[in-house]
Amino acid sequence: MDQNNRNRNRKGAVRAAANQNRPPRERGQGRGAPGADYRQRQEALRRKRAKSMMKRRRKRLRLLALFVAVVLAAVGLVLAVTVLFKVASFRVENTDKRDPVDLGPYTEEQILQALAVNVGDNIFGFSAQDRQILLERALPELETVQVRRSLPSTVVVQVEPATAAYKVAYGDQWAVLSTSCKVMRLEEEEPEGLVELQGIEAAQAEPGSRIQLSQPAPAEGAESTPQESAVGASQDGSAASATPEPETAETTADEALSQLLDRLEQNGLLDGLTAVQLGNLEEFSFTYQGRLKIRLGTSNNLDYKLRLTARVVLGADGLAPTDRGTLDVSSMTKAGTINPVFSPGEP
Repeated sequence: MDQNNRNRNRKGAVRAAANQNRPPRERGQGRGAPGADYRQRQEALRRKRAKSMMKRRRKRLRLLALFVAVVLAAVGLVLAVTVLFKVASFRVENTDKRDPVDLGPYTEEQILQALAVNVGDNIFGFSAQDRQILLERALPELETVQVRRSLPSTVVVQVEPATAAYKVAYGDQWAVLSTSCKVMRLEEEEPEGLVELQGIEAAQAEPGSRIQLSQPAPAEGAESTPQESAVGASQDGSAASATPEPETAETTADEALSQLLDRLEQNGLLDGLTAVQLGNLEEFSFTYQGRLKIRLGTSNNLDYKLRLTARVVLGADGLAPTDRGTLDVSSMTKAGTINPVFSPGEP
């Protein structure tokens, strides 16, 4: 028994001594100390963090590159506008580029002087629209003006001279108007050979701007209905078969004139116009070829009235080229049509 106990004690002492001689990592194996799996997880986490940092770094580099590109583009644009594009030449021409160029009463030097742009100026340093308005005011006998840039260094001015067409009293002067009713000039004496705007005066006539007419006082009473013989229409008004427009609100003298000139041109009557009576917008009229007075009444249904007038005046079955008198297209029948009435005599 004693011998067995001594043997067991000797074996325990040997195991204890062997355990003392083991390395620390071996001694702790299997009791929660880090092993191979732990090292792999740490390595994966380190790689993930490094990859995330690289992504953030690349994103910052891309933003920095974009910022530098924007700055360089802005600098290049500023240099192009302020340094590179300088005015080196001018070209004055008509809108259809015909040769020889027609500048009206002006010379190329006068037009360029009024433009107020010099060689060496930056080609983007001025507003083309503002220069256009400036030229229209400074050179009122030009009907249209367009200013544009032809890169890299040419300024182009396209013009069309105005044609005197109308005249209207303006105080103790006469305003000469172009075909678009733009004031070309003021004259002390009444000009000859122009269509007169009668029964009205100009309220404002600034050369280079559109005429502004005074507003006549409205007339009392309704339009009269003449009883003379109808021309080019049956008694039931079948010749005036177009559907009339509904009655419109009262128009100004400027609006009435503009509408009248547009409709006269559309119906082939503008070339024969010799006078326009605007003193009474309830009964306004015009004179054709100095031999026919056309009574229109109000400006309501103006297109309808002038289509009918053109049919009677220009049509083969209408008035003769030598007829003189008054043609009334102002009165509407109950059926909504117009019977044109012609009264021979002096217009």
